Amino acid sequence: PELVPYYYEGSNGKRVMRTEANGPRMIRSSGDRYLLPSIRSHFPLWNTITEGDSIMLITFEGIDGCGKSSQAKLTADRLNDQGIECLLVREPGGSELSEQIRSVVLNTHHEAPMSHAAELLLFAASRAQLVEEVIEPALRRNAVVICDRFTDSTIAYQGYGRGLPLAYIRTINDLATGGLVPDITLLIDVPIELAIRRRKGMGDDRMESESRLFFSHVMQGYMALAQKHPDRIHVIDG
Repeated sequence: PELVPYYYEGSNGKRVMRTEANGPRMIRSSGDRYLLPSIRSHFPLWNTITEGDSIMLITFEGIDGCGKSSQAKLTADRLNDQGIECLLVREPGGSELSEQIRSVVLNTHHEAPMSHAAELLLFAASRAQLVEEVIEPALRRNAVVICDRFTDSTIAYQGYGRGLPLAYIRTINDLATGGLVPDITLLIDVPIELAIRRRKGMGDDRMESESRLFFSHVMQGYMALAQKHPDRIHVIDG
């Protein structure tokens, strides 16, 4: 397997690609051969939207190990192959400052446990910088943006997983994004045990090392969101 690159726009406005030694892994691909069938079926809809005047923000969601990073990368490759400008970013991260925040929030070696509130606000800070520096400029020039995690992750992980008040989280999400909502969200659904097996040997970060019970609560949150927003969130069998 290769390393998944992440992208951001530097201070000179040029697209920058970076990889990191312990970053998320991708499946080697040829065309769209490894795209999940349920994801391939959405391409006619995306083509219709991107040929019009609508902006397009596509997000991938799911628990750690579900395969969303691989599918996000393959989807971005497919759209770029079709001649559609597509920017792939990840959360937390995607900009220079946001990547620095990522290294803090996912670090497993803090002297004291990170509070749930601190975790929530760090994720929000990373997102706010990503939206202002990278996502909004790309959408303004009519590029498609694919984001590996977005606001639904915060509701699922910090809301349902950590038990923080959902009303507070929604307010913080709105502040961080300026009210930006994805056009399409693809939620990759896999059993927790399968996700854990897929991550074996990859070196878990602070979030990935959480308990099965925690991820069970996270999945409950994701499914609640899918029921609440059926027109936006599409559950994909991973």
